Amino acid sequence: MNIKQFKPFYSLFIAWLVCNLCACSHNNRMDNSQDTKQDAQPLAYDLAQDSASTITTTKLMLVKVIGQNMIALDPNTSTVYTLTEYQEIQKKLSDSKLQEHPVDLLTPGAFLEITHQSSDKTITVPEIQYVEILDAYRNLLPVYYHLITHITSGEARLASGISQIALDLSQALNLSQVEKQAIRLLIQTHYGIDCKLATYEELSQQQELSADGLSYPEGLLITINVTKDEANQFYFTIAKWHSSFKALGYNSCYACYQDVLWTYELEGGWIS
Repeated sequence: MNIKQFKPFYSLFIAWLVCNLCACSHNNRMDNSQDTKQDAQPLAYDLAQDSASTITTTKLMLVKVIGQNMIALDPNTSTVYTLTEYQEIQKKLSDSKLQEHPVDLLTPGAFLEITHQSSDKTITVPEIQYVEILDAYRNLLPVYYHLITHITSGEARLASGISQIALDLSQALNLSQVEKQAIRLLIQTHYGIDCKLATYEELSQQQELSADGLSYPEGLLITINVTKDEANQFYFTIAKWHSSFKALGYNSCYACYQDVLWTYELEGGWIS
């Protein structure tokens, strides 16, 4: 995909979001995990370059997978990069433990630090010396990204009149407002349709619902409620709703950070 196809304001907005992620503090998560996660690294985005060896270290947020390439953003400069054959990047991971879970970690929302020999906006695998996954423990963007794309199950791609996704993250208590906006942008980029943060009540006030309030004619409402948030795990419910006759969800869900990876289980399924 040609990088020039990305709209400038889009990159700037993502950059603003990601830079603000660095400033957000999750006190409860950080305090509770202090004993077990002393080695967690802070999010940092300074660009460093060794002019003598032309070795560059670039910190990026992964945005979207396109074929065998990954689109990523440098929040410092709003520069969009293309990482070619991104699945092969697992071989360059600096931590051998991370190589056991490459597909799960190299996902939209993840933060990477790449040491490479190119100043070009397309970074190829041979140019990469090593890759480090930054802040995998504190970064919840990838797990939320996977939860939402899991429950939509590709439905938003269908030519069924669905042109919008609304995310109700009002009770996602382990996310900051900036993180919620970043997730919204990741989902919008993934499906290529409008995505916004809104509750059922807000959609009703905006007259997005049918007159009787029993359907969302042009969209899907995805709701995630966190019921319990602990040091390395959280419990939640998740549901998608298009109408009273087109809805499904899970009432007993669990996500856990273990072995450098966030995983989740969806249980207590229902459908209407």
